[in-house]
Amino acid sequence: MEEVFREIHVYWGVLAVLVAQILAWVRKGVKTDNRLDALEMHAEDEQKHWTTEKKMTIFVPRNEIEQRFENIERILFKIEKKIDK
Repeated sequence: MEEVFREIHVYWGVLAVLVAQILAWVRKGVKTDNRLDALEMHAEDEQKHWTTEKKMTIFVPRNEIEQRFENIERILFKIEKKIDK
C-alpha cells in the first residue's frame, strides 16, 4: 500500500511540474502579446511620433524663416549700396 502512495506521489509531482511549466509558458505568451500590443500602440501614437511636416510647422515656423530671409536680403542690399559708393 505504501508503494502505491509513493507512486501516486511521484505522478502527482510530475503532473504538478508539467502544469506549472504550461502555466509559465501561457503567462509568458500573454505577457509577450501584451507588450507587442503596447509597442504597436506606441508606434502609431501621433502625439509622440510626428510626421516630418508637422515637425517643421511646429519647430521651424515658415513665417519666421521668411522674415529672416527678408532681413538678410535687406542687409545685403545695404551692403551693396555701401560698396557701390
